[in-house]
Amino acid sequence: MGRQYEGVRQTRDNTIQINFRYKGKRLYETIPIPPTAKNIKIVANKRGEILTAIEEGKFVYKDTFPDSKNADQFDLSCHVTLKTFLKEWIDNSSIYRHSATNKGYNSIVKTHLIPTFGKLKLGEIHWGNVETWQKKSPLAHKTLINIISVLRQALNDAVDEKFDGFDTNPLEGRRIKKKIAIQYIHTADIKSEKDLKNAISNSGESRIKLPALLTSNTNEKLTYMVRSSTEIARAWSKMDGTHATMNSVINDDDVVNPFTAKEIAVIIDNAKKVDPSGQILNYIVFQLFTGLRPSETRALLWSDVDFINETVSVTKALTEVATMPEPPKTNSSRRTIDLWRMKPALQALQNQRDHTVLVNKQIFNNPRTNDLLKDNAFGKTYWRPLLQMSGIKYRKPYQMRHTFASQAISSGEELGWVSATLGHEKKSFTFDTYTKYIPSDNPDAGKKLEKRFANIL
Repeated sequence: MGRQYEGVRQTRDNTIQINFRYKGKRLYETIPIPPTAKNIKIVANKRGEILTAIEEGKFVYKDTFPDSKNADQFDLSCHVTLKTFLKEWIDNSSIYRHSATNKGYNSIVKTHLIPTFGKLKLGEIHWGNVETWQKKSPLAHKTLINIISVLRQALNDAVDEKFDGFDTNPLEGRRIKKKIAIQYIHTADIKSEKDLKNAISNSGESRIKLPALLTSNTNEKLTYMVRSSTEIARAWSKMDGTHATMNSVINDDDVVNPFTAKEIAVIIDNAKKVDPSGQILNYIVFQLFTGLRPSETRALLWSDVDFINETVSVTKALTEVATMPEPPKTNSSRRTIDLWRMKPALQALQNQRDHTVLVNKQIFNNPRTNDLLKDNAFGKTYWRPLLQMSGIKYRKPYQMRHTFASQAISSGEELGWVSATLGHEKKSFTFDTYTKYIPSDNPDAGKKLEKRFANIL
């Protein structure tokens, strides 16, 4: 008798049978080939591939055993396409989400999920085709996470409702791996294979994805996973002698890219040049010293400010797409900001009283229109021109929140206080986001940050 393999045996009619567990069931399949030692080994290897595919969520029964009676019980794809389901799901579930969330979900469904997976039947969607798509996608890691999160939620609801007999979410428990992305463009920074090797080495990564390696003659886009000197040489040879430099392809929204203390000083000095009234200066100082989300500041009313106790209550948010303020998404976002710890923010509100306390309920208006100060108007009319005249690289206004957090932590503020002020649900999230700014000391909350900017304001 030859070697025995788990889950593989010879049948009485001189064929080979394998068995494996799939979706909680023990299944048996007969392979109609002679049970020679060589064939049994081949079938055992095939069974191993099946087990790996099941583990990775890539196994499709009908593709592997198209003529098997077992395949029918796992074929739920004969009725509704993902496009039909997603359209129904996005409409029926919209009442349970905030306006901004609905806008984001609609965009993801229409722009990404339906064009990519819409033709698949519900039973045909599995982790394998999702993973293959995300590996080829040029989208930022955070964007991919958001897209897959929406799909996962939709499929969870399909399971809960037993939609078209759908009973298992193939995305449950699955997470995409972050791609290390470096982009190469034509410049004079990298002039040799050695320069390329050093640049990769200095990145601190052992496996680096090169999604956009451009050749001078064809602008051909090439993709390599660079892990060795040989692969670096191959990548360089494909560049056809062109020069290249590295630029991170991560979207600006995904990175913490705060302003330095010197940049903050310049921004504050020049703020009145884009708005002589000082209202934009008040808004910027308030954002830099509270770290509020723009939607939270937009929803603030004068009734939320307690000048006697020097606090401001954050209880709602007003997104760009919402017509009315909405409750925060998490309980931790409901918080009271101690302005007595952050005197510049308190002073900004006191200065702002002269402009809007008798005009409107909301605190910050657009100085040119006296309407609510919205992100688009602030960015286009004031923020971008301010950074340009200050000679500062453009970053979105949301980086003021990151600036508050990073400056507070690097000044020595206690992590728990920073996390609570930001409205984070978990201190661990604050730590993971701003860990490189965390020093070893632990001072009285709020004082070191104020001291750091004493000469600026």
